Amino acid sequence: MKKWLAVFGSACAVFLAAGFAFTNLIMFMKKKTDEDIMKKETAGGHQDEKGADFYIADCPFASFRDQLAYRLKREFRLSPWPLLPLADFFLRMREGYRIRDVSPLSVISRIRQPVLFIHSKEDDYIPPASSELLHRRKRGPKMLYLAESGGHAMSYTKNPESYRKAVQTFLDTMTQT
Repeated sequence: MKKWLAVFGSACAVFLAAGFAFTNLIMFMKKKTDEDIMKKETAGGHQDEKGADFYIADCPFASFRDQLAYRLKREFRLSPWPLLPLADFFLRMREGYRIRDVSPLSVISRIRQPVLFIHSKEDDYIPPASSELLHRRKRGPKMLYLAESGGHAMSYTKNPESYRKAVQTFLDTMTQT
């Protein structure tokens, strides 16, 4: 029994340490998300009050929770449980928000400005389905460009001509309206 408790205690300590480290990673990554920009736009918190005339989202994720679960499974072959609930707990205690609060999908329907979603079909870091889902949920002017080749954030590098053409088409469409 004592041996089992020691193993259980060690496992809990590892999960808590992992949750704490994971929380720090989440806090760092949250500050770098497209969702921050989108939330500022929907909240009217943009510096010039009007916001941007349009947005280009290159390889965005749709939900941070889903993205973290995907990475845990893909890179470490780990179930999101119990790491994500632990990370969520520490994040809520330390920073006052939850993993589910970081979700471009939850705000995309409120973005009035046109959005060009760009993703590589071969992206194995953030699945292209994220851009497709955001594109489907976006109301109003929008465009989706799925590059034929290239990994994560490599759409332009591997497909420069078609990438430039997609951006130009999007910009031409914006100037016509």
